Amino acid sequence: MPVVEGVKEMEDATLHKGVSSTDRSKAKEYLRQGVKAQEKCNLREALALFKKATKANSTSLKALEHKAQLLEKFGKYKEAEKCYEKLLHYCHKDFKTLKDNATLYSLLLSRIKNKKKLKEELVIVGKLVERHPRSIELRLIEVDIISYLMGNTRALELINKILYRFPQSNKVWEEKRLLLHLSEKYDELFEHLDKELKKFPNETFILYNKAQALRESGKLHRALGCWETLIKKDKTSRVEALESKAEILVETKKYKEAIKTLDKLLGIKYKIGSVTYSLLSRWIQEIRPDYLNIWLLKARAFKGLKRYREAVECYEIVDRMSGDAYEAYISTIKERGECSRKLAHGKKVEAKKNG
Repeated sequence: MPVVEGVKEMEDATLHKGVSSTDRSKAKEYLRQGVKAQEKCNLREALALFKKATKANSTSLKALEHKAQLLEKFGKYKEAEKCYEKLLHYCHKDFKTLKDNATLYSLLLSRIKNKKKLKEELVIVGKLVERHPRSIELRLIEVDIISYLMGNTRALELINKILYRFPQSNKVWEEKRLLLHLSEKYDELFEHLDKELKKFPNETFILYNKAQALRESGKLHRALGCWETLIKKDKTSRVEALESKAEILVETKKYKEAIKTLDKLLGIKYKIGSVTYSLLSRWIQEIRPDYLNIWLLKARAFKGLKRYREAVECYEIVDRMSGDAYEAYISTIKERGECSRKLAHGKKVEAKKNG
């Protein structure tokens, strides 16, 4: 549910008054990362990032909208209601530009406040399903409404019946996967994912979801295996798989292997037409690696190996890339200071030995 084109103009011209350029930059970066996480179905991480975006810049309509949708998805209706009320408030500041947005947010707010109407809609959808029993789309709308009104457990009961009737529909398999993931029923989710992978072996996105779920549930070694399979199997997911593999390697203290993986990412180039884009290319925002995160991971890997000189160099690159705009990387100042002190201490010890 994207906002209309007028939002950007209105935000820049009116809403951002009183918000510093640093905070605007933070919010944009958190929003970008949140959208990326949402596209990967990593919804909890996405929600956390959208919350950071709205904290940095409470007038960011796009961040507020994404945050409201996910809060609603997770059943946090009071928080979602507050977000939609804020969105309406900002829209009414420039109603001419954002009339369509105001109408949409009013409907969404009304849906949260008026569950009685939604129950009436459920009855209508139920009758339509009776008239069109082979319509998967109508049945999935019914699942969404039941999930909203009665919770994911009731929705799962219905999706199991639908899956029994339509075992070839990848949409139904995907809906069940999402419901299990949202419910954090990981054992059932992994069983479902294994069945889904057997049925749709060429759908690498299923394997991607499995890797994410394994990592969330703390099964890091199994997650690592999934990322390695994706690196070999799917070129389009190679960058994200390499990055996720490196994060787990650093987390599990396999620092040397992590550095090799990170060096592969730093050497990746993309050819689009006659032009080759490499490090820090702004023309391929959607597919380029997150270089800031890569250098940070590399710094932490060198630190883990007690190679403090290389760690400090990597932290300095992170600082130059992030400046003051990325709150997520402010902790690196402390980490770099720790490495610098240990490096200086090592030099003093070495000097005493040689002296």
